[in-house]
Amino acid sequence: MGSFITAFPRQIDMARAASRDQWLHHPVIGDPSWDTFQREPGNPIYRGTPPFAWPVNGFLFHDPRSSCWYAYVGLYPEGYWPAGGCMLFKEDASHAWKNMGIVLNGDAGMYDGDGTRAGGTPDISVIYAEGKYHAIHDWADPTNHRGGLGYAWAESPEGPFHRSVKPVHEDSGQRPIMGRYVRAYAPTLFRRSRDWFILCMMSTPRNAGGTWALACMRAGQPEGPYAPPEILLAPQLDTFHPPLAEFYPAFLHESTVYAPATSVAKNRSFQVIYKAPLERAHEPAAWSIAQQGSAWHDEPGTSGEQGIWGQTFSGQVVRGADGREVLRALSFSKTPDNRGSVHLSWRPWNTPYKDGFILASAYAKSFAILPYKFGDFDLVAEIVAHGAWRVCWDCRGPLGPDKNGADAAPHPGMDTDRVEWAFQGTTTRIDRISPAGDRVTIGEAASVNAGDHRYLLHVVREGSALHLDANEARLFDQDCPGEPGRIELVADENASLYVNRFTVTGSLEPAWQPWLPEEGIAGAACAAGEWKRLRNPFFRFGTGYISQGPRSRAKWNVAGSKFRLVSPRHPRLGTGTILLDGKVISRVDFHAARKQASSVLLEFNATLGFHAIVLQVQEGVIPLDCLDVQREVEL
Repeated sequence: MGSFITAFPRQIDMARAASRDQWLHHPVIGDPSWDTFQREPGNPIYRGTPPFAWPVNGFLFHDPRSSCWYAYVGLYPEGYWPAGGCMLFKEDASHAWKNMGIVLNGDAGMYDGDGTRAGGTPDISVIYAEGKYHAIHDWADPTNHRGGLGYAWAESPEGPFHRSVKPVHEDSGQRPIMGRYVRAYAPTLFRRSRDWFILCMMSTPRNAGGTWALACMRAGQPEGPYAPPEILLAPQLDTFHPPLAEFYPAFLHESTVYAPATSVAKNRSFQVIYKAPLERAHEPAAWSIAQQGSAWHDEPGTSGEQGIWGQTFSGQVVRGADGREVLRALSFSKTPDNRGSVHLSWRPWNTPYKDGFILASAYAKSFAILPYKFGDFDLVAEIVAHGAWRVCWDCRGPLGPDKNGADAAPHPGMDTDRVEWAFQGTTTRIDRISPAGDRVTIGEAASVNAGDHRYLLHVVREGSALHLDANEARLFDQDCPGEPGRIELVADENASLYVNRFTVTGSLEPAWQPWLPEEGIAGAACAAGEWKRLRNPFFRFGTGYISQGPRSRAKWNVAGSKFRLVSPRHPRLGTGTILLDGKVISRVDFHAARKQASSVLLEFNATLGFHAIVLQVQEGVIPLDCLDVQREVEL
């Protein structure tokens, strides 16, 4: 099978690990992953049973005294409340995991109880220091109106754990931080040279969600008293922070603390991993991104895995029998019958990536996007696919989530303004979708001989000519004029694509990518009522938002080097301020003598990388529409 394109010598295999940063990695849209995690035999080691059907949080502990492995697993009912205690598992010499029973439980007579009923104590972390095993756990009363953190100690990882009389933190006495953070939960404990240090999550009262932050607390003794929590990473800060990401637990390696965070959108494979020197981990400025996306992959239909559920994976770095360092991970998922499940995986610590990527979608379609403009091109792809999926080109539609909050999914507008070649088993068809979402079939359904789920695709566009081959058979060969745009892969719900080759030969240019206002709202974790949604043709895609108060703000967390603010103007609108990575760069006047449809109001540049673009009210009422982002081509 030869290449039709000869005018452009550039040929790049976008499936190689060296090309991973050419793709978008997004907590809602999707995350193609080159990670090297391998599932261990025997998964899952536990499936939830009523009344605690969701064992979905936990902590992996490698005991420095015995070298034994332990898994502390939080017990939750379906829907999370009322939570239970913490269950312990121990690995034996044959690498089987034994259920050791409940190791930590609530007490009706203690601070978590109401005198009659015990509260929940599900999430725990354990360290060995100064001759004891020290644990920090979260807790909530039986109604989840009060909650926070508690301390316990034991002489063995297996307990019994002795709980302190007073809690480490209680949210009923916590003044809201940034106007919203009250509940501390999901803690990890560390011993530093001069203090005891807790990394924990913080969220809204009763842990109702909607916004999540990483916080820290410090004390001279493990049981406290601890200083009030301090926010380290949060979407409300003016720095890059992928939205809808929830931490716990963190892990330590060579004096550096690593804090992974998992997307709580419907696509739950996305991970961002932050790191900081342990001794400076109380300083927000000490934190940086170690890995943005491509750190984990889902395997729908394998061991019942439906994406990470609850918090992120719990990791521990140890040296293997061959002397190489290994990251072992405890993760949690849900089976198709809505039961929590507990899994073990591992990967080489110093080899996080391999050639060939996986795009999987447990609960919502997942996109792998090359954010450039492809003119004439020749694409050869080798894919092992399960479920329904599509390869798309000439993609010019908007990007972003459908909402702000847990279980967000890709915006419906992402399925517009494109040509797509869709596959379901051995059946395929070619459609053109207009910017309004109207679908026209340009290639009738055909049959592809792919009984082993393997596909060898060849897509060639030269001028208006389009040639499509699948598994050495010509399926389409005719005129199909198009306007250059992105190339994308889409895995529909509960599908997985194993992409071994994705070689593109042809013209490749930077292109403006329109990020929706919903991305700005999710990126700032806006509270309800900050923005009012309006349907109006004066917004670029027919829908936008109007600020509802002087504190309304939006934040796009994007990777790029050039940016354009797109917005309508109106006689009743005021002014806003644009910040780039925390620095004010411009005032934007949304006022005009006559109503004007959306256009570019401001254009600015930055060095190529991750950036936070904030729009906030300066005076009056302001609109919220799109941010265009362009990324330089670095190949």
